[in-house]
Amino acid sequence: MTFLSDSFSANPSTLVPLAAAGVAASVAFLVGVLTQFATSKREQTKLLIAKLEELYLLLNKSAQDNVARFDAVDKWFHGKPDEKFEIQKIDDLYGLNHNKKIIMFIRLYFPQLSFLHQQLFHAQQDLNSLCYSLLAGQPARFESFKVAVGRIGHFLRLIESEIISNRKKLTSDYWILCRYKGTPQTELEYVHNPPPGPVSTRSDQSATPQAAASKA
Repeated sequence: MTFLSDSFSANPSTLVPLAAAGVAASVAFLVGVLTQFATSKREQTKLLIAKLEELYLLLNKSAQDNVARFDAVDKWFHGKPDEKFEIQKIDDLYGLNHNKKIIMFIRLYFPQLSFLHQQLFHAQQDLNSLCYSLLAGQPARFESFKVAVGRIGHFLRLIESEIISNRKKLTSDYWILCRYKGTPQTELEYVHNPPPGPVSTRSDQSATPQAAASKA
């Protein structure tokens, strides 16, 4: 140690290249760490974006299936005799296989969506119970189906909205920490409205002659 001190004292210029080498090594190490971190984060974001797109498509498929089930139920109550049993022709009527995929994506990749998905899951269970009773020959009131289908559509829209609002957070596509924007309680409180579109229109039209006949 004394020898090194004496050497540096005798030749102070030798400190310059050593210090420069130390700084260069430190910078190279830091750059390597940051590069590795950036690469890892970029790959993670790429993976999560792909998974989020798959989840979004699954949710869209759920929305389509929800409309298809309501259409079949509507035909049971208001359709022609040969349309009454079309509900039995729906593949995976209770959406078990489809919902398993959604659960997998949320649990493995997007646990932030778990709360809304639980609300959706309970709404789907209610509709499944109604469909089972219908096929068992003990159908509930048509209004109950409208409420159940409406609740499913409501929570599907909330999940899609939350995905869009938090896309960067869900996919880790950010460098500065950002807050997750949850769904306000006021939007969670569902107010029933009949599902819009041609399905409800057909139901209304089918009910109109009956109403007219009763008035007559």
